[in-house]
Amino acid sequence: EPWNKSLLGPEGFISLFRAFPLHWFVYSLASFTTFEVRVPDRAVPAQFQTFHGTGFVHFEKNWGVSFPQSYVWMQAHDTQSDKRIALAGGKPFTVAGIQPEAWLVGYRSEHYQQDFAPQNVGTTFKSDVDACKGKFSLTATYLNRKLVLEATANRQTSGGAERAVRAVRIALSQAAPP
Repeated sequence: EPWNKSLLGPEGFISLFRAFPLHWFVYSLASFTTFEVRVPDRAVPAQFQTFHGTGFVHFEKNWGVSFPQSYVWMQAHDTQSDKRIALAGGKPFTVAGIQPEAWLVGYRSEHYQQDFAPQNVGTTFKSDVDACKGKFSLTATYLNRKLVLEATANRQTSGGAERAVRAVRIALSQAAPP
C-alpha cells in the first residue's frame, strides 16, 4: 500500500526540490508480509536462531545531512481497526528567535487518507513534547479536518534491559470553521 497515489510520499511536491537537508519517503504504512529471520549466533539457543511468520511491515527511507535537534518520528498501526499513522517533524530551525513547527503527518483508515504538511497552505500544528516523561501530543488542522494525537512511552528497566510500553490515541474529526 503506497503512501498515496501520487507516489511523492509525505513531503509531497517539496520532495522534488533538493534544497532541504533532510528527506523522508514512506513507501508503505502497512504491507502484508511473510518473513523468516535467521540469527547465526552460537550464543543464541538453537530454537531461537530461526523464526518465521506473517505480519505487517512499514517501509521508509530517510536521507540527508542530519536530523534536526528537536525531532520526533512515530509510526503506528492498529491491526484491529486498520488505522495507520506516520509522522516526522518538530521545530527544525529558528527564524528571528522563533521556532516554527513543521510536521509531515499521514493518517490512513478505511474511510480516510489525510495528509498534513506545512506546504499545504492553511495547515496548522500544535505539539507538546516531554521526552523525559515520555509524553507527546500533536494537533494538526487542515481545511475541515482536525487530527488529535496523544502518545506515551513508559520506560521500565529490568536487568539493564530497557522496554518501552506505548499507548497511542488518535482522533480525526471535522474541524470547526474558523
